[in-house]
Amino acid sequence: TASAPLRVSVTSQSLLSSMAHASSAPMSLSSASRTLGRQPRDGVAAVVAVNEDNVKRMLAYSSVGQIGYITLGLAMATLSGVTGGYLHILAHGITKGALFAAVGAIVYRTAGSARLADFAGIGRRMPLTMTAFVIAALSLVGIPGTVGFLSKWYLVLAAIELGWWWLAAIIVLSS
Repeated sequence: TASAPLRVSVTSQSLLSSMAHASSAPMSLSSASRTLGRQPRDGVAAVVAVNEDNVKRMLAYSSVGQIGYITLGLAMATLSGVTGGYLHILAHGITKGALFAAVGAIVYRTAGSARLADFAGIGRRMPLTMTAFVIAALSLVGIPGTVGFLSKWYLVLAAIELGWWWLAAIIVLSS
C-alpha cells in the first residue's frame, strides 16, 4: 500500500525543543543517505552556474548548491550541524547580497548588460566594487577569515562528531 505523505508542523516551540536536544539525537546513516541523495541536484546546479554567461543567473544557480550545505547541516541534527546550517543561512545571505549588489552596480555601469564577456576590464574601471565582489566570492567559497568559512567549519565538525570522515572530506573538497 502507498503511504500518505508526511505532514510536518513546525512551531517555534518544537524547533527550540529539537535544537535543545540536537546534540543527543544525530540523524541515522539512512537519513544521511537520503539527504546526500539530494546533493546531485546541487552538483548539477553548480555545473550550470559555471557554464552560465549571465552573471546574475550564475549567482542564482550557485544558491542551489549553497542551500545543500544548509540542508545538510540541519539534517545532521547535531549542535554543530544545526549551528553550521543556521550560520550558513546568515553567511549566504550576506555574501550573496553583497555579490548581487556589486553585480547590480556593474550592470548599471555597463549599460544594462549582465553578460560575463561585458565585464572584461571592469576591475580597472570599478576597483572598489570588484574588491567587494572578490571578498564576497571568497566568503561564498569558504576561504579562512570569512563568514563562509565559519559555517562550513561547523558543518565539518558535525560530520567528524558523527564519525563520518568521508562526509567531512566531501564538504572540504566541494567548497
